[in-house]
Amino acid sequence: MPLKVLVIDSDESILEVMEMIITGSGYAFLQSGIPATPEEIALLGPDVILIEDQLDGNGKGRKISTAVKKSALTYSIPVILMTTRNTADGIMRESEADALLVKPFDIARLEELLCRFSGNA
Repeated sequence: MPLKVLVIDSDESILEVMEMIITGSGYAFLQSGIPATPEEIALLGPDVILIEDQLDGNGKGRKISTAVKKSALTYSIPVILMTTRNTADGIMRESEADALLVKPFDIARLEELLCRFSGNA
Protein backbone atom coordinates (compact mmCIF):
# COMPACT_ATOMS: atom_id res chain seq x y z
CA MET A 1 0.00 0.00 0.00
CA PRO A 2 1.52 3.34 -1.01
CA LEU A 3 2.25 6.14 1.42
CA LYS A 4 -0.81 8.41 1.74
CA VAL A 5 0.16 12.08 1.56
CA LEU A 6 -2.38 14.70 2.62
CA VAL A 7 -1.71 18.13 1.12
CA ILE A 8 -3.37 21.11 2.81
CA ASP A 9 -3.06 24.21 0.66
CA SER A 10 -5.59 26.76 -0.58
CA ASP A 11 -3.76 27.38 -3.87
CA GLU A 12 -5.23 25.17 -6.62
CA SER A 13 -2.13 25.43 -8.81
CA ILE A 14 0.09 24.21 -5.97
CA LEU A 15 -2.32 21.33 -5.34
CA GLU A 16 -2.16 20.30 -9.01
CA VAL A 17 1.64 20.34 -9.03
CA MET A 18 1.81 18.44 -5.74
CA GLU A 19 -0.57 15.80 -7.04
CA MET A 20 1.61 15.24 -10.13
CA ILE A 21 4.79 14.99 -8.04
CA ILE A 22 3.31 12.77 -5.33
CA THR A 23 1.52 10.34 -7.63
CA GLY A 24 4.49 10.37 -10.01
CA SER A 25 6.65 9.22 -7.10
CA GLY A 26 4.30 6.29 -6.44
CA TYR A 27 2.50 7.71 -3.42
CA ALA A 28 -1.23 8.28 -2.88
CA PHE A 29 -2.36 11.92 -3.00
CA LEU A 30 -5.04 13.00 -0.53
CA GLN A 31 -6.68 16.38 -0.60
CA SER A 32 -9.82 17.86 0.79
CA GLY A 33 -11.05 21.22 1.87
CA ILE A 34 -8.91 22.68 4.60
CA PRO A 35 -9.46 20.33 7.56
CA ALA A 36 -9.98 22.37 10.68
CA THR A 37 -9.36 19.72 13.31
CA PRO A 38 -7.12 16.74 13.98
CA GLU A 39 -10.27 14.62 14.04
CA GLU A 40 -11.06 15.55 10.42
CA ILE A 41 -7.46 14.83 9.44
CA ALA A 42 -7.48 11.47 11.25
CA LEU A 43 -10.58 10.44 9.28
CA LEU A 44 -8.62 10.89 6.05
CA GLY A 45 -5.94 8.49 7.32
CA PRO A 46 -2.78 10.15 5.98
CA ASP A 47 0.70 8.78 6.59
CA VAL A 48 2.30 12.22 6.02
CA ILE A 49 0.83 15.73 5.96
CA LEU A 50 2.12 18.64 3.86
CA ILE A 51 0.70 21.94 5.12
CA GLU A 52 1.10 25.42 3.64
CA ASP A 53 2.28 27.71 6.42
CA GLN A 54 0.35 30.78 5.28
CA LEU A 55 -3.09 29.30 4.60
CA ASP A 56 -5.37 32.25 3.88
CA GLY A 57 -2.37 34.52 4.54
CA ASN A 58 -2.54 34.27 8.32
CA GLY A 59 -0.31 31.43 9.50
CA LYS A 60 -3.24 29.02 9.83
CA GLY A 61 -1.02 26.19 8.57
CA ARG A 62 1.20 26.52 11.63
CA LYS A 63 -1.87 26.38 13.87
CA ILE A 64 -3.12 23.23 12.15
CA SER A 65 0.34 21.66 12.46
CA THR A 66 0.48 22.45 16.18
CA ALA A 67 -3.02 21.01 16.72
CA VAL A 68 -2.05 17.84 14.83
CA LYS A 69 1.04 17.37 16.99
CA LYS A 70 -0.87 17.94 20.22
CA SER A 71 -3.71 15.51 19.42
CA ALA A 72 -3.61 11.89 20.58
CA LEU A 73 -5.27 10.98 17.25
CA THR A 74 -2.62 12.50 15.00
CA TYR A 75 0.57 13.30 16.94
CA SER A 76 2.53 10.49 15.28
CA ILE A 77 1.79 11.62 11.71
CA PRO A 78 4.81 13.43 10.26
CA VAL A 79 4.09 17.03 9.26
CA ILE A 80 6.03 18.85 6.55
CA LEU A 81 5.38 22.60 6.69
CA MET A 82 5.67 24.42 3.35
CA THR A 83 6.74 28.06 3.65
CA THR A 84 8.27 30.93 1.72
CA ARG A 85 10.06 32.03 4.86
CA ASN A 86 13.61 31.01 5.50
CA THR A 87 13.49 31.31 9.29
CA ALA A 88 13.29 27.58 9.80
CA ASP A 89 14.11 27.36 13.50
CA GLY A 90 11.30 29.61 14.71
CA ILE A 91 8.69 28.15 12.38
CA MET A 92 9.66 24.57 13.21
CA ARG A 93 9.49 25.27 16.94
CA GLU A 94 6.19 27.13 16.74
CA SER A 95 4.46 24.62 14.47
CA GLU A 96 6.03 21.47 15.94
CA ALA A 97 6.47 20.28 12.32
CA ASP A 98 8.80 17.40 11.59
CA ALA A 99 10.33 19.05 8.52
CA LEU A 100 10.26 22.29 6.57
CA LEU A 101 10.00 22.65 2.80
CA VAL A 102 10.98 26.17 1.69
CA LYS A 103 9.26 27.50 -1.44
CA PRO A 104 10.05 27.61 -4.20
CA PHE A 105 10.98 24.05 -3.41
CA ASP A 106 13.18 21.57 -5.15
CA ILE A 107 11.24 18.48 -6.28
CA ALA A 108 14.16 16.29 -5.24
CA ARG A 109 13.92 17.71 -1.69
CA LEU A 110 10.20 16.90 -1.52
CA GLU A 111 10.84 13.37 -2.79
CA GLU A 112 13.66 13.00 -0.24
CA LEU A 113 11.33 13.99 2.62
CA LEU A 114 8.54 11.67 1.44
CA CYS A 115 11.02 8.81 1.14
CA ARG A 116 12.34 9.51 4.64
CA PHE A 117 8.86 9.50 6.18
CA SER A 118 7.83 6.40 4.23
CA GLY A 119 10.61 4.48 5.98
CA ASN A 120 12.47 3.87 2.71
CA ALA A 121 15.27 6.33 3.32
